[in-house]
Amino acid sequence: MYVIFLLLILGYFTGIAFFEARYIKKVRNIVITEKIRIKNYFEGIILGWIPALSVLLICLFSNIGFNDVGLRPLSFNYSIWLNICILVISVGYLILLFYQIISYMVSVKYRENAKKQMLNESKKNEYSAVMSNIALPRSKKEKRLFLGVALTAGISEEFVFRGFLFFILLIIFPSFNPFVAMIIVSVIFGLLHIYQGLSGIIKTLLFGAFFGLLYLVTGSIIPGMILHFIGDFSSAFILSDE
Repeated sequence: MYVIFLLLILGYFTGIAFFEARYIKKVRNIVITEKIRIKNYFEGIILGWIPALSVLLICLFSNIGFNDVGLRPLSFNYSIWLNICILVISVGYLILLFYQIISYMVSVKYRENAKKQMLNESKKNEYSAVMSNIALPRSKKEKRLFLGVALTAGISEEFVFRGFLFFILLIIFPSFNPFVAMIIVSVIFGLLHIYQGLSGIIKTLLFGAFFGLLYLVTGSIIPGMILHFIGDFSSAFILSDE
């Protein structure tokens, strides 16, 4: 049964990756309007919640508890130095995110520099070029919906990958060291973003590994959900309101 759960989750996200790759090719040469972006946001929210709600139902109607998939209070079970290291990095990352958000909101120069960097990246990477056009919100209406997209990604991906998938791997392969299992989950997470190119795979793999370490250190996926959400939502402030 657990193997079936694993295959269903992997099959769903593989299908999403294939859909994203085809969609990027489809829209790379068309003008993206607010209507198209809003449609993408709604679709992203729906597709993001499907696996999370599926896992929730599995937990409710099986012997898998919410505690098993990381929805529990913080508990520090590893060495104090590892705990301190991961927590310092997490707090530093959180401070950086808030600094970026505030800078985007109050500094035109900071926002312009970010846009220039984004433009340079777009010239090197087709995915970056398309996504900066179809994903980054421009209007206030888009930004309100983008909040839902970021919240969906933060909750759903941490719940499904760092929580459920990690738990399932340890059940199927009980001899795995938790750190090894989390590395495998991170690699899967990265490979499922193959439509973003090699740089996208590496980036998501590293972020997945970091959120995985944060889960192992704190014993809860909730801190990862919060950081993941804020990290995604921070990009909503790069472009000024239209």
